[in-house]
Amino acid sequence: MSRRLENKRVLVTCADKYRGPAIEKLIKAEAALVQTRVDSLLDQESVDGVLSTCGDVDVLIANRVGREIMAGSGIDSVAQWTDIWQY
Repeated sequence: MSRRLENKRVLVTCADKYRGPAIEKLIKAEAALVQTRVDSLLDQESVDGVLSTCGDVDVLIANRVGREIMAGSGIDSVAQWTDIWQY
């Protein structure tokens, strides 16, 4: 890997779901300092809580699949989306 994220602080939300594990593996291979969360950042209170715990971040990867994201995709359920993205 190119180490293009070396020493960058990267925060991945919903790191235990969907593409989270693969994203975490990739950015670690790029030498990033990875922080993972299993929750979504859906409101300002959530964001404030994460930032108070994690501190500053250089990159935020908001890994989240919800009904609003699936709308119009032809995918009917989170389970179907997860099956598509299994690695």
